[in-house]
Amino acid sequence: MNLSMKQPFLQLVYLGAMMSLLYISYFPGDSAFAQKIAAESLSIMFGLFLVGGIFLFLKRPYLMLQSWLACMSFCYFLKGSSDSFYYASMQQQQPVFQLLQLDLKSISSEENILLLEKLSQLEADLIYLQADQSADACLSEIEKKYSHKYELETKNSWVYSQRPLIIDSSNWTFAPLLIDTQAQIRLLCLPQNKQEPLNSKKLQQLSKHSAFIGAAPLFVVSWSQDLPWSEELRNLRQSLELEDSQLDINWQTEGQHIFHSKELRCLELNSPIEARSLFGRYQMQKTTATAAASYL
Repeated sequence: MNLSMKQPFLQLVYLGAMMSLLYISYFPGDSAFAQKIAAESLSIMFGLFLVGGIFLFLKRPYLMLQSWLACMSFCYFLKGSSDSFYYASMQQQQPVFQLLQLDLKSISSEENILLLEKLSQLEADLIYLQADQSADACLSEIEKKYSHKYELETKNSWVYSQRPLIIDSSNWTFAPLLIDTQAQIRLLCLPQNKQEPLNSKKLQQLSKHSAFIGAAPLFVVSWSQDLPWSEELRNLRQSLELEDSQLDINWQTEGQHIFHSKELRCLELNSPIEARSLFGRYQMQKTTATAAASYL
């Protein structure tokens, strides 16, 4: 077979191989081979660019063009696809943060037994809750698992953490810090109660400090049914570029919401204790150098 006959055949083989790799990476299966290809997509992209340069040196313009087109396709794929399997395989190394929001007010004696059983099974890095005297047994159960807690200035509101908490009095007199060994996380608590109503003035003040608040991956949790649709909160969400964890969920827990910044990806959202809780698992989209988190 002479060179003129070999070249079209080589082009077809080469193009078929590249299309197969693109298909496996873009529409991966559950096989180990597909996972390996997806995880090595970046190396494949640079390899295709190098192969194209070799074909340029060998004066094979069609093969060079095919190599660089495939390289460009991989480059576009890696840059723009947040749902790709390559993206998922790379994100496996990123930290996962679990946040639990609890409403432990007006608990009956019958409900107390069920809550104690549920709380003993729950695992979270951080718990933000509001409670009254009827929740004393539940709080005792939580304190067995979480050695660090902080009572917010908002009456009957606590933050429980598996990591140490300190007070950041230089910026916010009511803001504890979570020293997190995995990633930098901030939590902005927006309670709604008679002692401290969440009025428009407070939200406007927060919007003015959005540059400081949004300096790290951020959670915003709220308890008000009307809060997510208020003009002031919409402005705050826009200034902080917050996303709603419940946008793709066909149910909503009454009065409870978790918003998060674009540096975080919601992996799971559910209500393990019906009508009293909101539990979310979030993964960092990128690593951060500083290890600290704020609660406002």
